[in-house]
Amino acid sequence: MPLPLPQKDLPTLRTLLRLRLKEINRSAEELAQAAEVPSHYVDDLIGGRRRPPLPGRTDIYERMTTFLKLGRNELAQCARAERANAQAAGGAGPEPAIGRVLLALCEPATARQLARRRTAEGPAELAQVTQRLLD
Repeated sequence: MPLPLPQKDLPTLRTLLRLRLKEINRSAEELAQAAEVPSHYVDDLIGGRRRPPLPGRTDIYERMTTFLKLGRNELAQCARAERANAQAAGGAGPEPAIGRVLLALCEPATARQLARRRTAEGPAELAQVTQRLLD
């Protein structure tokens, strides 16, 4: 089993996926099949067009980790670091206009509930919900 990666040397998730697939001589389609996700999802992850899965998506991380023969938390650590770097670089969340559009598309009861949460917990809560929907 590979040694765990040091925190400061964590690669991006797309780099880690690309390298491990090459090392074990497997394709992105095989990874998608093993992770039980569409092949375009893995292609988007590797191509950098999709953000890493949320930390709560342990089902995806477990299947990918097993297939790629990685350490238990390597994928999650890379994804967490990548998300933190994106937020620190100013990518704190989606545009406020996207949140307003999503609220307008919600059923009235759901929109009221989200509006209450937004006033109670601040605008960051709506940004977090919006980002989850976009991911």
